[in-house]
Amino acid sequence: MGKDAVDHTSSAAPPAGEEKCPLSDEQREQWLRMHSREQPTESDPAPLSEDRQLSSIPRTDTGKNWVYPSEKQFRDSLLRKGKNAVPLPATGGSSGGGGAPPGADDAVYRSIIPIHNSVNERVWRCIREWESPGGGLRGGGAAGPGSGDITLTSFKGDFRKWTPRAWIRHYVFRMSRPFDRHDWLVHRTQSGRSLEYVIDFYYADSGRSNVPEVVLDVRPKLNSWEGVKLRVKHWFK
Repeated sequence: MGKDAVDHTSSAAPPAGEEKCPLSDEQREQWLRMHSREQPTESDPAPLSEDRQLSSIPRTDTGKNWVYPSEKQFRDSLLRKGKNAVPLPATGGSSGGGGAPPGADDAVYRSIIPIHNSVNERVWRCIREWESPGGGLRGGGAAGPGSGDITLTSFKGDFRKWTPRAWIRHYVFRMSRPFDRHDWLVHRTQSGRSLEYVIDFYYADSGRSNVPEVVLDVRPKLNSWEGVKLRVKHWFK
């Protein structure tokens, strides 16, 4: 994941109204569950950070960017819903049970924040590639001119609701199942129109001990003529 890390421009607390990031409380719990194999190697009693990072993702109609949660916010959002970090693989229990060392769950929260932020930045780069004049490209290449004229209006996630492509991949071709699914609404500032994107997240073995690899499948939804055009354009490349 290191190659996808983003150098954010600020970690200062954001103004009111910027309290969300492209990952819901329920999705955070799912990500913790999927990445819990990153076992902390030692106790770290230091308190979780309250610093937040500014994303590169513009927020529609605000002139500002979305802000990622701090380590403490990430944890507290789950605790407010009566949930804690997932059981640690090495101990079979979460904080306060199963012999887990003090601060072990906090170490899991610390490990998931860089992954969460980096993956969201990768999703946005993929969307910018689709929105570029040569849209429909895949990979890590730079987006073309015009792709900066988009903003993110809203997002939602439901890992229980599989996309048709994910269902076919898993049940027909016996490929891995996604661990999460997002729907992002993108606003095109020049035309004033919006386009929905769907993202399937897959977990893959990176070959490195305790380091997860998140594979993305980002594409426009087929619920609009513009989405269909972009997908067809990609198929014929």
